[in-house]
Amino acid sequence: MNHALKCIFGNFTEQRKGCQGLFTQTITRFGTLIEDMDELGKVLDAEIIQKVLQASSDVLTVETLLPKNKPETIMLKYTSIESFNKYITITIIKLSPKNKNYYLLHGGEIASSIAIREFNTSTFVSNGIKILVPENVEKYLFFYEKGNFFECNQTLAEKVRNTTKKKDLKVKIKPEAAETLAELIDGFIETGQIPFMAFGTLLGWYRNCGFIPHTHDIDFYIKAEEYIDGFEKAYINDTKFPLLRKIGKKEYGLEMTFRNKYNKSEAWTDIFYLYENNATTQWSGLITDANIMERAKCIIPNVEKLCTGDLYGYLFFIPCNYLGVIKANNGFNWDRSNSKAGYFEKGQQTYPDGNWVNIDKKEIWIYY
Repeated sequence: MNHALKCIFGNFTEQRKGCQGLFTQTITRFGTLIEDMDELGKVLDAEIIQKVLQASSDVLTVETLLPKNKPETIMLKYTSIESFNKYITITIIKLSPKNKNYYLLHGGEIASSIAIREFNTSTFVSNGIKILVPENVEKYLFFYEKGNFFECNQTLAEKVRNTTKKKDLKVKIKPEAAETLAELIDGFIETGQIPFMAFGTLLGWYRNCGFIPHTHDIDFYIKAEEYIDGFEKAYINDTKFPLLRKIGKKEYGLEMTFRNKYNKSEAWTDIFYLYENNATTQWSGLITDANIMERAKCIIPNVEKLCTGDLYGYLFFIPCNYLGVIKANNGFNWDRSNSKAGYFEKGQQTYPDGNWVNIDKKEIWIYY
């Protein structure tokens, strides 16, 4: 649908590329507000559609329903008179307890699934035909282009649960924190800063299918070049997400901690700014000993593209190369629960980086 929207609403260059992409792409995705698959089937069997197909000698057949249990998407196979195949997916657009703030456009074996944040619609008329389109096309495309959706590893999560002592499975950060976390992350996105999961939060998403039980905080990266000077001042007296502390400098090792208040509880959310290390890696800063301001660099493979993952029904960005980032952050034993894991585990790409010197501690470690 991104090609279709650019074909209609883009500037001249975007329209040209969008229309070309719409013609050449293998799969075209659409959504529908029809809430029932049986009703959708009746619409697709409508006499007018069959007449159009008969007049053109093209063939439209049902390829599959997705997912197999409780399908929400119908995939159609379109075979033209020239005998080339294209696929059209139509997804029932709705929220549910499973996906609370996003829609999931299933791709099956033909294409990747796309997760897109919920959006309002408006009516667009073309050649007398009314089409529902996203009300804010630019925002829709922003999320769609980063929307490749990855599931957590349910098999690994079950294995970890079965091999972890029962007393160590009690989660310190409640699932309800994900709702307010999504609100905090949206605030960053509105400033042009794009947070994506990092450290224990990324590991927990993939390995535990949730927050790691023993962790007390939530971790996200933002690329350092996206930092907005002074934006954090608006959070100093914020009632829901007050800024707790700021560590480092814009140019080196910047980190901020926000209190995420939810249901009479709170979880600290750490934002680590990510800097270029070399052509293939990036780094974020870490204070390993606050008394002597001892620093470390956490090295990860370059995050060149963002995708999406689910935490307790809410959609967040993740690195598309999430497994490489997880291994760099957590070492060789990343797939095993370890409440005593430190900064320098075997295989972990964390290295000492000297100390902050010749500078007042109050300048690089500020509490609010």
